[in-house]
Amino acid sequence: MVIMYVTLTMLLLAGITMILFDIYRAKENLSRELTTQARLIGNRSSAALVFDDRGLARENLWALKESPNVLLACIYDREGDLFASYHASKTKAEPGCPEPLFNLGASRLFDETFIHLTVPIELGGELVGYIYIRSDLSQIQERVYNLIYATLGFMLVGVLIAYWLSRSMQRLISVPLIKLASVAATVEKRSDFSLRVPDFGDDEIGRLSRALNSMLETIEKQNQELLQARDNLEAMVADRTRELEATNKELTAFSYSVSHDLRAPLRAIDGFSHALLEDYADGLDETGKDYLRRVRAASHRMSDLIDGLLMLSRISRDEMVVGGVDLSALARNTIAHLRAADPQRQVEVRIADELICRGDQNLLVTVLENLLGNAWKYTSKKAAACIEFGVTEKDGSKVYYVRDNGAGFNMKYAGNLFGPFQRLHKVEEFPGTGIGLATVQRIIHRHGGRVWAEAEPEQGAVFYFTLAS
Repeated sequence: MVIMYVTLTMLLLAGITMILFDIYRAKENLSRELTTQARLIGNRSSAALVFDDRGLARENLWALKESPNVLLACIYDREGDLFASYHASKTKAEPGCPEPLFNLGASRLFDETFIHLTVPIELGGELVGYIYIRSDLSQIQERVYNLIYATLGFMLVGVLIAYWLSRSMQRLISVPLIKLASVAATVEKRSDFSLRVPDFGDDEIGRLSRALNSMLETIEKQNQELLQARDNLEAMVADRTRELEATNKELTAFSYSVSHDLRAPLRAIDGFSHALLEDYADGLDETGKDYLRRVRAASHRMSDLIDGLLMLSRISRDEMVVGGVDLSALARNTIAHLRAADPQRQVEVRIADELICRGDQNLLVTVLENLLGNAWKYTSKKAAACIEFGVTEKDGSKVYYVRDNGAGFNMKYAGNLFGPFQRLHKVEEFPGTGIGLATVQRIIHRHGGRVWAEAEPEQGAVFYFTLAS
């Protein structure tokens, strides 16, 4: 269709251009021919004008009867009066000689039907009159019709040749492209990458077909590898699930063992040590009593460590119950418990209002108990202690924080903060098990968030955490 459209358009433009140019040439030839005839007749009629011989002038005009296209001819004298005339029609139904306007000399005018030609007549270089000739354009019109018929015939032949050429080119270009498009559409619709297109040779389309086949082959191979990897992954996931189930069972058994089997000896150690201090205090010197008190303190610390381990394992295994949580209310309750346990301390506490989020309330209580408890603990040596719980925004996300002006820590050890049993202060300075922040991190991760800290020694610390919901 493109080739046919272009061919037809070019042939049409060429034909129109040729016809217009031929019309122009035909008019110029007719004008020159009539001008020559007018000058010949004028030269022969110049003496008739001088000697007022109208018969001779009419006889000269009648020589135009050999020109069938000339319809009217008129000779005027120098003053513009009609001197002689010639009518091709014997009935003289044609319009007569026009009113003369010869002051501009020679003139030529084409209208839709006629050519009007005026030529001055001179004798010895002196103007003696004018000759006017009116001729129809039937000869030119007939030529134009012949040209139109010839052009249409030429266009028909050209279109037939173009059609034959386009059909031949279609087999070389369009058909391969259609096959390529068909294969591409089928691949897109069915995701069947096993399809291939024929090799169309060494031209551009042939290279395109080979490139498409290579791409389809690569994708098919990758899909097979992905399917195989998926099958292997499913098997690995199933194996890992079984391993995790076995590990959870072992952890459950371990937790039960820790909770029951280890606590009994600890209780015995603590009980007998307490009995020795009460019943046999008189038989012991101060060193022996100090040893027994140390045994009891170690058993209590061991009990606290066991409790921390049990809580840490339980947090990772317990199912979450997600709902709306008022963090402001939880923080106020936590601070109230801390004040009740240590009523002699005066601590300024600022808690933001309406800190609402979504999460597991029991787990978030543990988070606030650990973070606010740490802030309470590490500000114990400050005369004007201050603790703040609020929210800010970073990178378009809501970030909660707990800030204090306590002991702080060196940021180069910040990587050890959230590891179990990792402590940045001595037990003698600030008691604890080192389990709290590890517990906080696991809870925050289970909520799809993250937790981090910023601090300076003796300038306090800020613990930040986010929640996915």
